Amino acid sequence: MNRSPQRRGFLYFAGPLFLYWIIEFGAQMIGELFVMIPHAMEIVSAGGGSLEWESQEQMQEAMLPMYMKAVEIFMQYQVEIMTFAALCTIPLTWFLFRRGHKPDVKNPLFDQEKAALPKYLWIVLFGVVFCIGANMLIAMSQLAFVDPSYQQASDVFYSAPFAVQIVGLGIVTPLAEELMFRGVLFGRCREQMGFYRAAIWSSLFFSMIHGNMIQMVYALALGMFLCYAYEKFGSLKASVLLHITINMVSLIATKAGLLTWLCMSPGRLAFGVIGCAFVGAVVFVNIQKCSDNRIGKEQRTPQPPDEPTGWQ
Repeated sequence: MNRSPQRRGFLYFAGPLFLYWIIEFGAQMIGELFVMIPHAMEIVSAGGGSLEWESQEQMQEAMLPMYMKAVEIFMQYQVEIMTFAALCTIPLTWFLFRRGHKPDVKNPLFDQEKAALPKYLWIVLFGVVFCIGANMLIAMSQLAFVDPSYQQASDVFYSAPFAVQIVGLGIVTPLAEELMFRGVLFGRCREQMGFYRAAIWSSLFFSMIHGNMIQMVYALALGMFLCYAYEKFGSLKASVLLHITINMVSLIATKAGLLTWLCMSPGRLAFGVIGCAFVGAVVFVNIQKCSDNRIGKEQRTPQPPDEPTGWQ
């Protein structure tokens, strides 16, 4: 029989997040070290080819170009380093996610009716229109010119080999982030609070891991939809699929030049935004019909869930 969850302290929510960040940071340091070793001589050559200096001033003059060269090399392999760091976080988040599925603890997420598999097609379609529509809104508002760091981040991500982008940014990173921010953080918040509060808190922390203001706002909105998908479909597979779809569409559309083509004409831009808004609204209505789950409403007489055997 399910029992009401006991009140949890700050570390119950923040502890996994801190561990996630520590592992991610440590893995990035290791990744950068492995990148730097094969290029050590190249970095030293940028500073004059010697590590012996006659004065403090000479050392300072040599260190700056060496540092700049190291940063340049790190940027070339940034996606690979991020992918490695994301992979290193998955064992922790998967363990915590599975541990959170306890039959004796009442969590509305685990009481939800699971949506039928064919209805996941609505998730894919919503991911397509969300990605294209959001990118066109960013282009229309010219926010990229307000925050140069957004364009710099885009240049770094899209400069990696396309296969690396697909594996790293399209699959591994979304999976790692969903396990942490929806599977663990949103799931733990949902034990203690209603849907909207839990979604807002987890989405705020999700937005904080993105490095510039545009991506933070984008991630905040995306995080809310990802929480909605998880709750509505009763499965983390829904939010993982949505996140992967959005990232994949962004990568493929950028590679194919579709987003550039849409943004080159004000008419195409306006028509595209309106079209995405219309299709997105239709898809969203159909997602609401995918199951009997009601956002923010607790079930009065929940049935004890079966012992989980896989992703829930």
